Amino acid sequence: MRICILSQGRLEFAGGVESYIKSLSSYLSSYQHDVVLISRGLIRAKSTSADINHANAARILRVPQPIYMIGLLMSSFLAVFKVLHENRHKRIDVIHAAVDCGYSGLAGLVSSKITGVPLCCSIHSQRRPLLSHYFFKGLVGWLILNFDSAIERLVYFKAHEIIALSASLRNYVLSFGVDSKKITVIPVAIQTECFGAVNEKRHESKTFPSESRFKIGYVGRLEREKNILTLLQAFEGIVRTRPDMHLLLIGDGNLKNVLIEYAKTKNISKNVHFLGARQDIADWLQIFDIFVLPSYTEGMPIALLESMAAGKAIIASNIQGIREMVRHNEEAILVNPYDVEELRQAILLLYNNPNLRAKLGRNAKEKAKLYDVAVVYKRIVKVYQELIRCRAKNVMQYRT
Repeated sequence: MRICILSQGRLEFAGGVESYIKSLSSYLSSYQHDVVLISRGLIRAKSTSADINHANAARILRVPQPIYMIGLLMSSFLAVFKVLHENRHKRIDVIHAAVDCGYSGLAGLVSSKITGVPLCCSIHSQRRPLLSHYFFKGLVGWLILNFDSAIERLVYFKAHEIIALSASLRNYVLSFGVDSKKITVIPVAIQTECFGAVNEKRHESKTFPSESRFKIGYVGRLEREKNILTLLQAFEGIVRTRPDMHLLLIGDGNLKNVLIEYAKTKNISKNVHFLGARQDIADWLQIFDIFVLPSYTEGMPIALLESMAAGKAIIASNIQGIREMVRHNEEAILVNPYDVEELRQAILLLYNNPNLRAKLGRNAKEKAKLYDVAVVYKRIVKVYQELIRCRAKNVMQYRT
């Protein structure tokens, strides 16, 4: 099969969508499928990711990123030209749009209409409530939200198949009035064996030489919806009396400089470490004592799955997407993402209770086995094959 995967993500980032498409592409390539990734980014940007640059990995094509909101729309249409060029060069069998926003789906939809190639969309987040609650207000915000929602609705109605990463995301798509028959729930996946015993001493000796230090970790984008400021506020209230605590933040994003400045202002910079986007996530997870994911909203976060596979004690937000993956006091401690004090108390609970940390880690590691790539990605391949079969028989059903 020749699969074209579209994303508005930046592959240099360590976000969930970026990890998803790199992991899926690597899996498909390992089974000799021809994969082309088309992502958003600066034309001259170079990826530092070894897992997508080796000889067997997908070929990556980039489109420019101008001003953000206009850029999303512009890059979508630029992506269409990339798809058309690739399809002329060699016929594409399936277009897969990884929809963390509707614009990658829009590019996939236009490309599908022009080429006749079936479109599959994977849904990674609930964009409408995210934008309405945290970003856009007033008349301009209302106009932007309605325009954005119109694109989402169009993509969901016109896509031939939709993969929802969780039951909550399936319900979100259904709220647009989409036919439930074309929605399949297939979770994200990870290579669980990659998160076992790895070289943790490499980072211990280089960065954190004292084994007595207690390390709190986060992996993901540094964006508003990830709620990192609440994590810093909770940490600030603890570290002054427990200077052995260190907060390790892996990832990049628009709020990085704001968060760095906050740490400086509160005089906790020496205990807060901004490590940037990393490719050796499995190694870093091994040195975390606990993993914290304080997001306001999530679909099915890969970073959470990775920390589960690594056997980490987890604190995460008590929101629907996360509750589908872990249970309170079984695989994680779940907290209100709007409550700084509740998060602070959860950190202290695990700091003072190594037995609870061990229990949560064991349970999480066992649960992670359900999300191994060998189990999950076979289902996505079957979706592709069914779309191709329908197309070959000229019975493609455009559910409009």
